[in-house]
Amino acid sequence: DFADQMAVLAKARAVVDLAAFSGSAAYTRSGAQLAVTFDDGYVDNLETALPILERYEIPATMFVVGNAIGRRREFWWDALQ
Repeated sequence: DFADQMAVLAKARAVVDLAAFSGSAAYTRSGAQLAVTFDDGYVDNLETALPILERYEIPATMFVVGNAIGRRREFWWDALQ
């Protein structure tokens, strides 16, 4: 599903990096620009998402939980699944 979604975004919108949203020029009524972000820094962001993002030349920002690097325990929300 992710690959299909990125294909649509690549055709329909100008996907920009997150820094492009620091100025007011990125905010338009048409919503023509968007940024892709990932939260929590899961390994599948690197293994699965990155090759798809590269295929469609889509920049992305990945937020990593710094104190979770090397952590052996699951996050509580993952354990609930």
